[in-house]
Amino acid sequence: MNADLNAISPLAAYLGSFFSATIPGWVLVSLAVFVHGFLLTLPPIVAIGFMDRKFGADIQMRIGPNRVPLYGFFQVIADAIKLLFKENLEPVLQERFLFRWGIPAAIVVMFAAVGSIPMSQSWAISNLESGLVAVLTALGVSNLCIFWAAYSAESQWSVLSSFRIIGTLVTYIIPVAVALVPPVLVAGSPNFDQIVRVQGGMPWNWIVLHNPGTLLSFLCLFFGLSIWQGRTPFDHHDSLVEVAGGVSSEFSGLRHGFVSILKTLSMFLSCALIVTTYLGGWRTPLNLESFGRAANLVEWLFFITKVFFLVFLSIWIRWSLPRMRIDQMIKLSWRCLVPVGLFSIFFVAVWMVIFNGRGLGDFL
Repeated sequence: MNADLNAISPLAAYLGSFFSATIPGWVLVSLAVFVHGFLLTLPPIVAIGFMDRKFGADIQMRIGPNRVPLYGFFQVIADAIKLLFKENLEPVLQERFLFRWGIPAAIVVMFAAVGSIPMSQSWAISNLESGLVAVLTALGVSNLCIFWAAYSAESQWSVLSSFRIIGTLVTYIIPVAVALVPPVLVAGSPNFDQIVRVQGGMPWNWIVLHNPGTLLSFLCLFFGLSIWQGRTPFDHHDSLVEVAGGVSSEFSGLRHGFVSILKTLSMFLSCALIVTTYLGGWRTPLNLESFGRAANLVEWLFFITKVFFLVFLSIWIRWSLPRMRIDQMIKLSWRCLVPVGLFSIFFVAVWMVIFNGRGLGDFL
């Protein structure tokens, strides 16, 4: 039972190992979804929201949240309470179902994508054979959900923003897809668990340093996912100056809070995907055989540390660079990221044949 369940949901099998009695699989899977969402994913997302505000204020020499305890950390909780009691207003002309459920649907899609990324050896909701393909699909579907929500409001600003979202989809999806091919070539599988296990705990054993081609594809993936996040300098569909806030211009109250959660979740998903495919995932340089079940906690801490490093880098870029025009963003994508990504695929394929799959770390 545990072996079959582990093939479907490693986290459910891990939780089942704590019980001596036999528990139905659907109960363990439901418990795994709850634990993964509220204990493993939500706390880092809250921390990222605080980091974005506080580090952004420090970079731009502003004060930032400072009227609540813990260096302003409670501001996140205060904002959540405020949005719960804030009035929800809806435009008169709108497609009610899409307007109400477009953003929550995008959040569900992203949470499902995060659930397929292993945060430790046993902490993943699902273990899909083509997990990388599933996450890539979620990147496109989430933007379509946001498009439905924005277009359904029938506001000139939201409609304009919705078509810009489709333009962004065309801009980022090809570079991201191309940049995810080298890890598959190195690991021989699109399964996230296989991609992580082919790497080591030391940086020179990560896929990013496997060969010069993987380093180039890593940079393509980072900038491609930055475009997908829609944050400065790639926030042309959400510009306050041009489209009055874009998607969120007609949202208020709790729905506006969902938009903020969506943006933070997209940053977490992007960084988690990069860490899993290029930066060793949950692999650590420590020998954790004597830790038992607690080894998963140590692996999760290493995983989250790597994610936070990329989050800090993303925040640094957001609050330091000016907004790019749409034509500049398209040129960056199609004239730079796509050619470099295709070259990196060719280079990695040739490297794998010549050196029989060995990376630079194997020669050290």
